[in-house]
Amino acid sequence: MQTKNTNDTLTRVNDVFTPESNVVHVEIDNIPCKAYEGESVLSVLEAHDKIQISKNDHQQVAGAYCGMGICFCCTVSINNLKRRACKTIVKEGMKIDTQKNTEDIVEAQFLENIKNN
Repeated sequence: MQTKNTNDTLTRVNDVFTPESNVVHVEIDNIPCKAYEGESVLSVLEAHDKIQISKNDHQQVAGAYCGMGICFCCTVSINNLKRRACKTIVKEGMKIDTQKNTEDIVEAQFLENIKNN
């Protein structure tokens, strides 16, 4: 199943129930989408049918495996920092990039540090 993309916005398609908490706005791969206060980044990704989220150093794409922070298979770039999607709570304005491997994230961090100094 593909994520529904309506007017350049991702639509949630895999919610088990309708969330009742406050909406926060994030970007997944440069596309605006809704998330809910208190949910993990992994939950947001899965709700938007984004299951192939990480890429290893051999350029193989993978999804979350354990969902509890042990395997690191859900590593994504959040605001250009390497983070585990299952252990990170979503916040307003987050920029989440999937399928970036460690080298991509480290390079982005390096360039950001140069820009800020």
